[in-house]
Amino acid sequence: MTRQGRPVVTNFNIDLAYSINWDNVTASLSTQPAFLFQNNNGFTHVLSEGSYSWVMPTTSDYGIGYLSNFYNTGMGIQNEETIGATYKGFNDTLASWGSNRIMGQQCGQTWLRTFSEVNGLYHSGKQLPTLQLVTWNDYEEGTEIESGISNCLSISPSSFANSLRWTVKGDESTVDHYVAFVSTDGQNLMSLGQVNPGEGSMNLCNYSIPDGSYTLYVQAIGKPSITNQMSSGVQAKVHCGTSSTGLSLFVSAPAMTLSAGGSGTVTVSVTPQSGSLDSAVALTCSGLPNNLKCLFAPGSVIPGANTASSILTVQATARVAASNHREVRPFYVADGLLGFGLFGIVFLGKIDRRCAFSFIAVVMFGVALMGALSCGSSPVAAHSSSVSSSYIVTVTGNAGSTQASTPIAVTVN
Repeated sequence: MTRQGRPVVTNFNIDLAYSINWDNVTASLSTQPAFLFQNNNGFTHVLSEGSYSWVMPTTSDYGIGYLSNFYNTGMGIQNEETIGATYKGFNDTLASWGSNRIMGQQCGQTWLRTFSEVNGLYHSGKQLPTLQLVTWNDYEEGTEIESGISNCLSISPSSFANSLRWTVKGDESTVDHYVAFVSTDGQNLMSLGQVNPGEGSMNLCNYSIPDGSYTLYVQAIGKPSITNQMSSGVQAKVHCGTSSTGLSLFVSAPAMTLSAGGSGTVTVSVTPQSGSLDSAVALTCSGLPNNLKCLFAPGSVIPGANTASSILTVQATARVAASNHREVRPFYVADGLLGFGLFGIVFLGKIDRRCAFSFIAVVMFGVALMGALSCGSSPVAAHSSSVSSSYIVTVTGNAGSTQASTPIAVTVN
């Protein structure tokens, strides 16, 4: 490594262990090297041509604050070299010389955060000139990256209605993309292409897969130096509705989840298997329950020699909650007043007038309370079901003697 034609010599905190007369060092050399030191104070060393950052296992924030301070210091010194640092973590508990210093890998997040710190401060117009991947290339202090950095990710695949789906346990930010594979024997795999993080499904009818039974796999391809993860196999039966007369029909998403009163859309694509289909293909839905409606826009397509598409909207009707039955019972009040009248005529004649008003007030309060209770809700409270229901809706394209169909799984919550 050279800097402006001069050999670079790095110093790993050498001033902490030795007393160096750097003037004598330079005087004894016929070729003056570019000396690079460490950390922020390396920029101000007497002979410094720049400084480099390192892993700081004793920090509580995975060294992010240290790196930020280092980069900001280097940015203010234009004529010196700034060498950044990325690392996966640190752990010297296995080393005989270790002092139990541990910086966790955070399932790959420590590695990615050190890169993000660079990207947050530098850009194409002001680039970090040099970046060091901090590792001592041994296993005693937990910095090696050659074997890959684990993201602790696992993938669970499933198949339903001509679709491959998968769920991920772990942090998907460590994944660059997914690759789906299909196999007839569980040994020899064929790639079906890439899927972006966050999508989690693949319509198998978008690929030239003959109808039949297969084993499907999903591999998570990690970001650079993050290990890849492979799922176990899942069995699937593929039937993409290809007719014998040369028409295929598939949807952009083989399943949708709707809320009551909500709607969802998918793209329905109609493709001739050979030649040109110049007649109109009418699109319809079958197998609809009473609470679902289908609407195609447009309702028919003419694919010709290419693929024609229509937008299918599936609408779920809102649930109707049972009404609150309020039963008004005014006769309780009348009964109370009548009872008070008969009782009061007899009783008031026998009590002192001063007590009568107090007694009347108490009785009237009781009558009012009974009236309020009698007007309350009936014992059967209004409610609406929150149980999810699932349906298989069949989408059909019909062009006379040429037709094809494909299913969509619809769940209503």
